[in-house]
Formats: sequence, C-alpha cells, structure tokens
Amino acid sequence: MKTFTKNHFSAAAMFFMLLLPMLSGCDPFQQDGITSPDEIAKKGYFYIADRGTNSLIMLDYGMQELKRWSLNAIAPDTVALQGITFNGKNVWLAFSGNEKFIVQVDATDNNLAILHSIKVPPYVSGSTQGTVRGIANDGQYLWVVNSGSATYALTPTLYKISLANDSTVASYPIPAASPRGITSANIAADAYGKGPAAGLYLLDNDTKYVYYFNNSTPLFKQSFAAPVPPAGTTWDQTLGITNDGESFYTLSYSDLASYLFKTSYLGEVGFSYKLPYKYPVAVAWSNYDIRTIIPPTVSGISPASGAQGKSVAAYVSGSGFHEGSGLAVNLGSGITVDTVKYVSATSIYVRLTIDANATLRKRNIVVTNPNGSVATGDSLFNVTAVPVSEYLFVTDYSNMLYQIRVSDTAVVQSVSTSAISSGSPRGLAYDGTNLYMGCSSPSYKIYKISAANNVITASDSIACPFNTGTLQGLTYYNGALWVLQTNTAGMIYKLDPANGAVLDSIVAPGTTGARGLVFANGLLYCNDRDGKNIYSCDPLVKLWTIAFGEPAPPAGTTSTTGMFFTGTNFWMSNSGGTNVLSDVLMEVTPTGSIIRYFKAPNAGAGQPSGIVYCQLKDN
Repeated sequence: MKTFTKNHFSAAAMFFMLLLPMLSGCDPFQQDGITSPDEIAKKGYFYIADRGTNSLIMLDYGMQELKRWSLNAIAPDTVALQGITFNGKNVWLAFSGNEKFIVQVDATDNNLAILHSIKVPPYVSGSTQGTVRGIANDGQYLWVVNSGSATYALTPTLYKISLANDSTVASYPIPAASPRGITSANIAADAYGKGPAAGLYLLDNDTKYVYYFNNSTPLFKQSFAAPVPPAGTTWDQTLGITNDGESFYTLSYSDLASYLFKTSYLGEVGFSYKLPYKYPVAVAWSNYDIRTIIPPTVSGISPASGAQGKSVAAYVSGSGFHEGSGLAVNLGSGITVDTVKYVSATSIYVRLTIDANATLRKRNIVVTNPNGSVATGDSLFNVTAVPVSEYLFVTDYSNMLYQIRVSDTAVVQSVSTSAISSGSPRGLAYDGTNLYMGCSSPSYKIYKISAANNVITASDSIACPFNTGTLQGLTYYNGALWVLQTNTAGMIYKLDPANGAVLDSIVAPGTTGARGLVFANGLLYCNDRDGKNIYSCDPLVKLWTIAFGEPAPPAGTTSTTGMFFTGTNFWMSNSGGTNVLSDVLMEVTPTGSIIRYFKAPNAGAGQPSGIVYCQLKDN
C-alpha cells in the first residue's frame, strides 16, 4: 500500500507554500461561483473549536465569522478542547485533561447551555483513561476517538456509544499512532457514479492520512492523504475533518498559520482558506444555524393536582428548557409560583402556593425561557377541593412491599409479602382501585392484595400460565392483566383477572433480560436490560421498536426492573444487584429523561422490582 515518506511531505509542503497564496488571495470557497449572502447561507456553516481562545466559532461558507461563544464556563483551565460534531440541532464538544467529558450544548443564547453530558470511555475507577480526541455523530451512535495512554497501556481506540442511553456498545483498535478528527460521511457520487463509501473517516496526525472505517466489517483502511500546510518553524498539526455531503474539509495549523482545506474523496485540494485563528483543533459542518431559537414544549407536571390552600412541590416536564434568570412558570390566577429552579432541558422544579379560594378547574402551564421563547401545556394541572398525595408501592427481592409518599420519599408502610406467598414478588399492577402482586417460583401466582397498618392481605389469586422461568413484570390495562415470563425465550401473556385464562400472548423483547411491563398511550412497553433499551409495541401488531434507552441513574448500574405510567410520565425502579447506588426509583419523561430520583428502601440488599403509582386522599 502506498505511503508518504518525509520527502513526500517536504515536497508537498513546498508545493502548497507556492499554491496557497494564489488560493487564499480571493474570497474563500467562492470559486464555486457563490457570492450572494443568500446563496452562501444555503451552503451551510462551519463550526470551529478554537483552543487558543477556548471558543466555539461559527463561520458561514464565505468564511465570515458570524458568532463566537466562550467555553470558559463549560471547561475550566485544566481541560483542553479536542473535538466537535453535530447532531442536527446542537453541537457536541469533547474535552480532555484533568477532567474528560463530552457535552451537547444549546447555542440559542449568548452563553452556551449544557443540554447533556456523558462520560468518556474507557471510564475506570472514577476516571477516564487516555485522551479523548475527535467525535462524530451518525444519528444513532456517537463515535469517540481515544488516542490512548502509555501509563495505562491503552492503545488508540475508537468507541461506539449509544445516543439512546450513553452506553458503550463496542470498541475498535485504531491502526494509527496519532488519531485526531473523525467525521461520519455519506458523500454523493460524482457525474461518473464514483464516490467514497459511506461511513466514518478518521484523520491521523502522524501520517497525515485519512482512514476509512467500515462499521459492518469492521476494518480500517487508508483512504487518501490529507492536505499538508506550509511547515512551521517548529511544528505543524493536521487535526480536524468534516464533510458537507459533497466534499471533505480538513483543518490544519502550525506556528505559522492555520488552514481549512476543501478536498475530494481522493484528497485532491479544491480550495483553501487561511484562518485567522492560532489554535483551531476541530471543525464540523452543518446546513443548520445553531442560533435558531427552538420553542420549548410542556408535556406535564408531577404531581398533576393540588388542593385549595395547600403548597405543592412539583416538576414540570417538557423539552427545550433553558437555564437563566428569565426562566418563568405560570399556572394562572390563584396559584403563586414561589420557586422556579432549572433542573435540565426537560425538567423544571417549582413550588406552588394554591389560594384557599382558587377556582376548581384544570390549569394551563406556561413556561417562558430566558430568551423569550414560550410554550403552553393545556389543562395539565388540576386544582381540587380535597387534598390528595402521591404514593408509590414498590416490591423488592427480599419479599417486602413498601408504600412510599413521593413528596418527601418517606416510607409510610412496609410489610413482608411472605404472609401470603413464599415466591419472590417481581411485579405490581394497579387497576385504579386494587393492587395486584405477581410472585415467581415456587408459587407462580398473581394475588389481588391490600395493605393497611403494615398488614398485607390477599382477597383473590390466579395461577400464572407457566411454572418455569421467572415472573418479571406485571401490568393492568383495559380489564386484563399482562404478565411477563423470562426463560430461554421471554413471553408476555394477557390474562383474564377473574380466572387466569390466557387471552393473548406476545414474544418479549430479549430473553432473560426482559423486566418491567406497562401500557402507555395504548402501547405496551417492556425493557431489555441486556440491550439497555426500553421497547414499545402495538399489542395487535406485536412488533417491537426501541422507544428510548434505559435511563441511567447518576451512579451505579443501569438496569430497569419495573415500570408504571401515570398518564404523563413513567415511574421506574432500577437495580444493580448489591450496588446501593443502583437501587433507585426514578420519574422519567416519555422520551427517557430522568426528572427526579431517590434511593429505594433497603437499597443494595432488597433490589426493587415491581412499582405502581397512585394518588390517595389525605386523611
């Protein structure tokens, strides 16, 4: 295979030293015949990560700087900007140093806001090994380049991270000593039907070569030589690569100058531009203007009701929320919003005071972002005359049933289920009046239960349609019970609550990894903890699709064990075996974002399983 020697690079450098003044003497990239501002805007934008000023810089296709955002609030002096990519609406940035992290940022304000942050692999014993470099987004996965570490004997590696749940799906050794930028490309074929293969293109700083990565194989191979800028007096670097669907663009700098090259898939230089930045390390192209303000949405509030004369702590859920002094929430006359606290792009904490004479009716929720964008959620909060409280009922592997008041997470009742069954309780269901508890081996029964004054009683029971495997989930919907069995193949059975007759069945997603079971908006949801995904299906069509990734608790192991839908959000139980930090109860939006969470009773020993939510009148 052909490779460049030092003499090749020296000759190339001399050639470009003669060529670049001719190319740079006119307007950059406008040799394409594009001159009007409207036409330039149609060609998209370049987003450059500049380490010299610790800034994100936005350029139009004519290389005019449109906007600059400081990264000082996001990245301290102890970390260094390394990579950039784009996901259709937002920029992702990678940093490495004393801390290593990747963030998705919102750029609709003068200051960048972090929408999401993920740990950089390999994450071992509380820290990342190696150095994160380039990142690329292909719409389904985030690809992260780690250049390795001699200290940890880590060789250069490409990591594949699920955008659904931030989990590392796979890793691949990189056959290059100094990998840097990476881009996901699907370059259109030329007039002769020729073009590069769709996939990932990785830039190596040592060889100045671009490598193609075929994920289906998976293999790396040299694709083309990157343009080499005039050699600096002491050093030169070729670090960034992106594409616009037609051409590649590579970013290089030295102690003399910085350049952005436009190249074909064969490495043929079209045009170049001498950048006025000293230390640009990464570049991403997009036809989307990230300054565009996207209105927020409001999807719900939990709790969804409050009584006259009472104070209520609640969480507003939605999307596109921004942090800042102008963030406001309004529920109309008779309700005072005493506290507004930004939690995340999908959650706002509020404390409400409801007047004693507030009108009894459902209220709209209006959220105003600091940038002035507004969203309204219709009839989401109900003012009632009788006070009610939110409760969770949770079972765990130690044969316990807990009643937990959500407002302060207090356990108001705890009772052993051994009084009615020796089988481990693995599922709970609620029909609006009655609780049902599913117990696995050796009983394999579903009990209609009630719990009061720390005493549990069963008024009825039905046998499961199986006596092998493990009962791992239970839900109630439209007059029927649905029970999940995991074995060599997971099965979900629809049962008549009166006699246990099987009315229908569905193959579960996954096998032994299937756990929680619930209906939401007419769809059946079930998770596969092995694949770390929550699936949904129409029970008539019986075809599973990924709804979202398993929500990851802030610490510990991701493993959903139970689910319940309130009509607005999910409540989920999570357990990671004996890991105390993994045993949590979480309220989750319909798209998988965690609104709030707290530690489960008997965490680390009991391992929570079934979960249901209900509102009960206060005594």
